[in-house]
Amino acid sequence: MITEKQSKALYAIRAFAILSVILAHMPFGEAHPTAESVRIALGQVGVAVFFIVSGFFYKREQGDSKSFFLSKLKTIVVPWLLISIGTFAFSAFLSRDLGGFPVSLVKWMLGVKTWYWYLPVLLVLYALFGRIYKNGAILTVCVFISVASVMLSAFGVIKYGEIFDQHFNVLNWVGLFALGCLIKKYSLIDRLSGVLPLLISLAVLTASVILSVKFGQDKAYIDYFSIPVEISGFVLLYNLSFALSEVKPLCDIGKKSFFIYLIQMQPAGIINTRLPYNVPLFIIRPFAVLAVLYLLSLLLQLVLKKLKLEKYAFVLALK
Repeated sequence: MITEKQSKALYAIRAFAILSVILAHMPFGEAHPTAESVRIALGQVGVAVFFIVSGFFYKREQGDSKSFFLSKLKTIVVPWLLISIGTFAFSAFLSRDLGGFPVSLVKWMLGVKTWYWYLPVLLVLYALFGRIYKNGAILTVCVFISVASVMLSAFGVIKYGEIFDQHFNVLNWVGLFALGCLIKKYSLIDRLSGVLPLLISLAVLTASVILSVKFGQDKAYIDYFSIPVEISGFVLLYNLSFALSEVKPLCDIGKKSFFIYLIQMQPAGIINTRLPYNVPLFIIRPFAVLAVLYLLSLLLQLVLKKLKLEKYAFVLALK
């Protein structure tokens, strides 16, 4: 069992995670190469946090496959499909391009060259871990498999193409999901907060980001230093979230992180191209996007309440 404070911290950490995801989608450009490399490194942390937290909360019962995946159909697949259709339509409107439709729509929804790749990968992980999420030995092997897969990708041994890129290689993510399961299985969440874990994670993250900037490939998720960046980033953000767990707006943003994730790319692109290009505004950009999307989520909730349609909030990933 986890405490109420830990539960709130795991909501709050999603707020920091979605901020990292937004940052990952707001490039600084060639004029600021060092800042761009730092952005790429820090932008990796958010997805890792979501996979680890998903593994932590993963729970199955014998014979529950139908009920489990029906619940995911309602809470994940329905809002994913509906909102992705909307973002595709918006993109087509802006570009005046419907070439390849409906294949282009299917690719868009599945995450081929879009940010939705996380969702099919997550559903695959849900299916894979049905029988092994309590097996410590297998979970540990999964962690090593991911380390090997990421390193082989970084060294170019595992090749990627236009469709199958590093995002769709489930082996790159299976270890993070397994790590979340391990943290839950062995009650390690209690040991992640405190001065010592905070200082160690800060030191490892700082060193990993510096090394990534100096020696890395600037290719997200399969850099030589991706694994230490992601894991130390998770521990650091958990400590920050634990300290700020009573900040209600932060926890509320975490609860609405799926809605924000589903629509964040296009607002991020609009804001990123409209603001002047300088370092202070690069820092402000992702916070501005997060604030706008959080306010939009509150507005939509209010509209649904006024229309007495709160029970359909799940359609927009707001419940």
